[in-house]
Amino acid sequence: ESQITVALDPLNTSATLHLGWHYLMAGEPSRAIPEYVATLQLDPSFGPAHQQLTWAFLLTGRYREADEAYRKYADLTGERDTLALKALIAARRGQTKDASRMLSKLIEGADRGEFASYDVAAVLAFLGRDDEAFRWLDRSIEKREPAAIELLQDPFLKTLRADPRFPTLLRRVGIDAAVGLD
Repeated sequence: ESQITVALDPLNTSATLHLGWHYLMAGEPSRAIPEYVATLQLDPSFGPAHQQLTWAFLLTGRYREADEAYRKYADLTGERDTLALKALIAARRGQTKDASRMLSKLIEGADRGEFASYDVAAVLAFLGRDDEAFRWLDRSIEKREPAAIELLQDPFLKTLRADPRFPTLLRRVGIDAAVGLD
């Protein structure tokens, strides 16, 4: 449906962004990149496209491009609002000291309600700190954070899906664990 929407209305930035999101959540970040690039050609100041392009570059190992997309996103939204994304970049690059430093700020901010518990969990998962990631996902679900419904598709939580605790989280957000995990 998103492909049809883009074909019918190729100048619609929401449509191109949404198509990229579908590719990203389907585990195909390399197919998402051209959609985000197309979105940004239509509107270079569209923050969500920079954010999601950063995710796609990060997931495909294109770190230099991820840094560039992140910088543009941070310029549009402010660095404070992009701390979780910056921590994910550091974690993915193996810069564990930097990621841990940023994670500490995220945790402090999440305790004050300034950052989402879900974002803390994603960084922890990327750092391989699964037990802590599950605790923060529990907290995210308890707080009814909107992102918690993305558990099954979120590429940043992929490492947690084989854990026997994962189906319990899915059931808590109303997703039948029988849908299958990759």
